Amino acid sequence: MCDTTGNHSHSHGVRTSQEKAYGDLRNDIAIQMDLLTKVEAQLAVIGAEDFPMVGAIVHTLEHLKADLKKNVAELIQLLNALDAEQAAYFSGDHEHESEHAHAH
Repeated sequence: MCDTTGNHSHSHGVRTSQEKAYGDLRNDIAIQMDLLTKVEAQLAVIGAEDFPMVGAIVHTLEHLKADLKKNVAELIQLLNALDAEQAAYFSGDHEHESEHAHAH
């Protein structure tokens, strides 16, 4: 049983620096994807409006959208370069565990 007083002599539950970096990258991807979704929604609403600065706002949001897509792609590429298991899911080399469970 684990000592809950904080007097641990082992690393139970402690992430390595590498695991923390992977987690940070995944968090960055999630944040960028959330912002991308918000920008796309804003583009749909603002783009349908008619006021003097609508064109400039839409133009700026389109640039932001493109930058966000590029950032997400770069973060995913970096994560895949660092995490072979993650990359296997993108390449199709990793079999789904649920497929194995149904096969038995």
